[in-house]
Amino acid sequence: KRINAFLDIMEVEEKDCQEYKGIQEMYNKLLPFISPELLHEEYDFSKLDDREFEKMCRDLLVDMGFQNVTQRGNTRASDGGVDLEADMKVETILGEQKQHWIFQCKHTKAQIDRKDISEIPDLLEEFQASGYGLFYSGMLSPQTMDRIKKKESVIYWAKGELEILLRKYKNTAIRYFGM
Repeated sequence: KRINAFLDIMEVEEKDCQEYKGIQEMYNKLLPFISPELLHEEYDFSKLDDREFEKMCRDLLVDMGFQNVTQRGNTRASDGGVDLEADMKVETILGEQKQHWIFQCKHTKAQIDRKDISEIPDLLEEFQASGYGLFYSGMLSPQTMDRIKKKESVIYWAKGELEILLRKYKNTAIRYFGM
């Protein structure tokens, strides 16, 4: 009786194993059609140094369609709050126009402070830019997000938004994270 019970258990486990393999094969066939937002991948930005993080941001801008993406000075040098500059062509009522954007790349564990946000209008004027973008490897506090949202012509990508971009632009993710 014990041998028969053991054989019954083995038969059930073998069926479960075959069923699991079948499910895995179906999943692999469907994977190319699954929206990237449904798949959760977490990227460890601490594996990147400041220079690599800035280069990753530059590559993401190119992936998003920005043109003439240029780095301002050395990564660790004083840059006046602007790390990258880029142009974006947009369709308006008057036809296609070029917008100039400035970007700051913050790869730090420190929170973005009030001073960083309050300087945005001055930077837009100084660089004659249409918009300001912030790349931040950490999580923005709710207060910081509220301050940013009150500014016009400002976009931001904190940790969560950067992860979504990297899921969308797999080549950049592979280049920096080897996935």
